[in-house]
Amino acid sequence: MLRALLTAHISEQDLSLLTLQMNNKAIGHLTSEKSVNVVLSGNREVHLCSAYYSLENSSLERNHLLEEMKRFESIFKEMQNLGLAALPDLLSRYQADASFLMAASADLILLWQDRQKGVYLLRDGALFRLQPILPPQGVFPRDFMLGCDFYTLTPRADDLLILLTPAFVDYFKAEELEEVFSSRQQLHACMNNLSELGKTYGYNFEQSWFALQVQRVEVNSIQQGAPNEMTVGEEQRRITRARRFSKLVGRSRVSRVRFGQALVPAVNTFFHQREHRHDGVSALPQQQPPQDRPRLGSTTSSPPPRIEILDAEARAQRAANLEALAGRRKKSRWDEISEQLREFSLEPFRKRVKSFLKKFFSLWPDQPVLSKFFATASLILALLLLLFIFRSLARRGELPPPRSEEITQATQAETVQIGVSAVAPKETTLEISHLVQANNLQLRSAPDAASALIGTIQRGEALLQLAPEEKGWIYVRDQRGVEGWVYADYLRE
Repeated sequence: MLRALLTAHISEQDLSLLTLQMNNKAIGHLTSEKSVNVVLSGNREVHLCSAYYSLENSSLERNHLLEEMKRFESIFKEMQNLGLAALPDLLSRYQADASFLMAASADLILLWQDRQKGVYLLRDGALFRLQPILPPQGVFPRDFMLGCDFYTLTPRADDLLILLTPAFVDYFKAEELEEVFSSRQQLHACMNNLSELGKTYGYNFEQSWFALQVQRVEVNSIQQGAPNEMTVGEEQRRITRARRFSKLVGRSRVSRVRFGQALVPAVNTFFHQREHRHDGVSALPQQQPPQDRPRLGSTTSSPPPRIEILDAEARAQRAANLEALAGRRKKSRWDEISEQLREFSLEPFRKRVKSFLKKFFSLWPDQPVLSKFFATASLILALLLLLFIFRSLARRGELPPPRSEEITQATQAETVQIGVSAVAPKETTLEISHLVQANNLQLRSAPDAASALIGTIQRGEALLQLAPEEKGWIYVRDQRGVEGWVYADYLRE
């Protein structure tokens, strides 16, 4: 699996011509989404990006390009199960074509791009330019992406692969580009800073660009519980095919931009065909190159010529311009905090924890069983110790339980209203004992629910009936000598 961040910018001029398809998301001319900037992050078996240019504003060409986009969308979905090694067969089956194509997996990155863009790689703080190579013979369709250079690369974590116009790169020192791209800023912010910096050099040409930032690489990992429910054997065969395909395809050479970024083109058999003969018979007629059409980032106007080495006066003016730009770009404290929050990642912490657990469970490499048993027992003891400490702290905050005498007193306690007395009945000749069955039984001054409240009696307290029942009410006396009327249904003899 390859976790990557795909970033792209479409210039205002290319927005009416260019359509960019990144995995299952498309933006640009042929779509309803006319954004100039796009950022797409994901963990995929294969990332697939393609671009299409519309030269004619006709429904025929529009329908043709939409069909091409559907074909590459189908190829993208099938490669999630089959892997990058299935790309040649899928290209032959769907007969797909584009102006630009990049397919990236954890083992290999394949890229087709014309020479109007350079392919640059930032690795370990150094900026390199990739050099094209010849596609392996008999692997990809013979007429696929004719006129484009072919690049390959083995990805590593934290790699940055970016497509830029070489004339734009020439305006800067390599150290400046390496410093900007190595910063923790988002790539759109880096390119905006470079564009403003390029204006001080006289480069006022807005360009389209595309970049892939590698975040995590999981090479030849068997996916457990994958959505496609592949068995371990099928997944192992897929990994074996990926390894063979990776060995079959060569790797592009690189040249560090600091020492020059001259392009060393590979011999393109399309532009340099020879007449192959066998037994005096011409095997294949010489094909004509297709009509030139602009590729990713191309425009109808060419970029301005590169300025020559600046003299002392021009350098002073440039320094003043840079100071003015830096003054306008001062960030507030909130902007810095927001940028840090956006760039925050738990990936370093996860790697450290994974490394610690791996070392902890292999304390004795010669005795793996004993190491795992000791590590497991230590973790269980640590969890038990934490549980004991937590329970001890919880008990410390609890109140001590009340004594039995306090419970009895609280149960039998009653609330008495001062200055309220009961209306005694005419005859008080009875003495029958009752127990209270309700909580907070109300003791009233008369056999009426609207009469004055004398107090409340708790459940379980003994009362003495002094007179016969009257309208469902009984005249009683509690253990403290307070007399009043209570409802008979809440008493039990």
